[in-house]
Amino acid sequence: MLVVLAIGGSSLAITLLQIPSEERHLHNDAVRIIGARMTSDLANEIAGVERLANSSLIWTALTDSFGRDAYLQPYLTGRDNIESGERILLLDYRARPVAGLAPDDVDASVLSAFAHDVLGGASPRFRIASNGHPTLLAGFPVIFPYTEEAIGVLVASIDLHVTFRTATVGIAEHHGIALLHQDGEIESELARMPAEAGDIKYPVRFPIQLPNHPQAELLSLSYYSTSRHWLGPVLTLVGVYLVLALVLGIAVWLVARYIAARVTRRLNVLADACGEIAKGRRGEIPDDPSRDEIGVLSRTLRHAIEAYDRINLGLEERIRQKTAELSAKERRQRQLLQAMAEGVVLVDAQKRIAYVNPAASAILDIDPQRMVGRVLDVSVSWRPVHEDGHDLRPDEFPAVRALMTGEPQRDVVTGVHRPDGELRWLAINAEPIHPQPGASPDGVVLSFRDITDRRRMETELRTAATVFSNLAEAVIVTDRDNHIVAVNPAFSRITGYAPGEVLGRNPSLLASGRHDQAYYRAMWADITDEGRWQGEMWNRKKDGEIYPQWAAISAVPGSDGNISGYVSVFSDITSIKQTEMELRQLAYFDPLTGLVNRMLFEERVERAVSRAIRSGGRFAILFIDLDRFKNVNDSLGHEAGDLLLREVGSRIAARVRKSDTVSRRSGDEFTVLIEPCPSRADAARLAEELLGRLAEAVVLPSGTRIFTGGSIGIALYPDDGDNVSDLLRNADTAMYAAKEGGRGRYCFYSDEPG
Repeated sequence: MLVVLAIGGSSLAITLLQIPSEERHLHNDAVRIIGARMTSDLANEIAGVERLANSSLIWTALTDSFGRDAYLQPYLTGRDNIESGERILLLDYRARPVAGLAPDDVDASVLSAFAHDVLGGASPRFRIASNGHPTLLAGFPVIFPYTEEAIGVLVASIDLHVTFRTATVGIAEHHGIALLHQDGEIESELARMPAEAGDIKYPVRFPIQLPNHPQAELLSLSYYSTSRHWLGPVLTLVGVYLVLALVLGIAVWLVARYIAARVTRRLNVLADACGEIAKGRRGEIPDDPSRDEIGVLSRTLRHAIEAYDRINLGLEERIRQKTAELSAKERRQRQLLQAMAEGVVLVDAQKRIAYVNPAASAILDIDPQRMVGRVLDVSVSWRPVHEDGHDLRPDEFPAVRALMTGEPQRDVVTGVHRPDGELRWLAINAEPIHPQPGASPDGVVLSFRDITDRRRMETELRTAATVFSNLAEAVIVTDRDNHIVAVNPAFSRITGYAPGEVLGRNPSLLASGRHDQAYYRAMWADITDEGRWQGEMWNRKKDGEIYPQWAAISAVPGSDGNISGYVSVFSDITSIKQTEMELRQLAYFDPLTGLVNRMLFEERVERAVSRAIRSGGRFAILFIDLDRFKNVNDSLGHEAGDLLLREVGSRIAARVRKSDTVSRRSGDEFTVLIEPCPSRADAARLAEELLGRLAEAVVLPSGTRIFTGGSIGIALYPDDGDNVSDLLRNADTAMYAAKEGGRGRYCFYSDEPG
């Protein structure tokens, strides 16, 4: 009987499965036939309109008003098919109606906008319009062949309801067919045949495509159910099957009750024993020697319990081992946390502090006992701040953000205030603890290190780097082997060397060659003994120019107490030297002639006296005064007088030796130091030569020739004095004696004019 029931159920199932399949085939065939009819009808109508738009009748009528009224209007009116719902309207280039009939169910504004769209694109356009009946607007531009410009629009309006109704004749009696319009993302139903079709929509779709106009694919067909003509027989078959199943079910239930009465007694015994085991008590499974299923089950349970006891003993031993391993691992981890130099704080999901290692306690200067168990209220406890000094909101603190977002926070630099008010800077990492992937964190591990000293060093290094880069003096940094490791911009500006040209080289590349080895040995001795040296040094630039510099060199001690390198700071003192020379020139030299002035001359005479005292040598002083110089100034002017003085100075300097000194003392007076001068004859011979040179004419730029001369007084050391003032005074006296003797002469202090 069960076999009969199974066969009947299978037959019913096969029948029910075949009905939807056959129904779907009918759906597809109906939709495809109707779609082909509509496509053919619409294509024929649109093709006729397109041919008409391209005919000479249309573009001629648009350019000939008489022909339009005489021929086109009757022609278009005759083409309108009221029954099929087709109407044709011709519009000019301004979208104004010219001939034909406008559709009844389309607003004039919609029609005008459609015509402008066709004119703007100069290509066919299609649009679904509905103001009652769904209407397909097909617009074709009228092209004037001579200019190839659109001069009008031919619009055909086709009543889709009429076309759809015509296509469904003879097919839609047992099928519900709907005409759909797709406008962007919006799909709307335009018509349905028959009208009473049900609401069950089948996944059958047929797009209506117009040949040569793929842009006109605006319509499609869909299938709806109309009736369930196959439902009655199916319901009858199901009823018979249910009655048969009920009868067979009662019979099976009675047989099962009978069999259960025989077998449940032994099963109850097993169930009671299993219940005791489930309660944690040692249940005894009875030994059932029978060979049926219950006996096999009883023996299997006995063996399973024995195996469970053995496995349980092994598991207990493994649990004890794992517990010991976990305890040891926990101790090692705790010892690791205790020994870490980095602070570690464990926070749970409720933001309560669960653990604090000694490093965290030392960094924050807070007793761990006061922190564990408290809620992490950073705004009160630590008053954190950003790197720019602004207060950090509680939700910006790394631990709080890690709990809120579930994302780790890396190297967040934050300032915290210790209980004594001291601000310490920390680099904080916050790692959320996820109980399982994708779950919200139930805690966070907060680790941090104190970077206060590092930030201070970085600030000092940045300051030093700024000073290094902007220092006006050149800086050279070398290693312990005196290889250049860094130079500042001022070095390149002063020496002309780019950093890449000197790095790794010895500073000796700057040596000028003016200093001997003794100079450098003394310098390095001071650096080695005193740790520094400073002084004036001459070095060479990249272009070969030798220049003076003032340098200071210091040894840099390393952490081990030994010298790790050297720093040299120097400046170009060329301008200072030039200023010194200019000042010396102003102080010791006559600005008109460039000769030594009175001050420097007297200093050199004083040094000559000192040398003569030490060596027993002799020297002479010649005191020269020009004759008739005042007449030159008065008659020719001071410029001529200045030129004469410069020429006299040049002639005297050209005659004496390099070891001698020529000085312009004042006005037209000159003095000459002759050192050494062994005899009176040497001084007399020089005086005669000078008088001869002074007697020669001096030619001015104007061509004027000036004749002048001079008188010379001579004083000898040590015969005529043993100091500067006596020698100069006696030489002056001898010069006046020479003038009194007739000018153009020389005279020794102790003699009459020669």
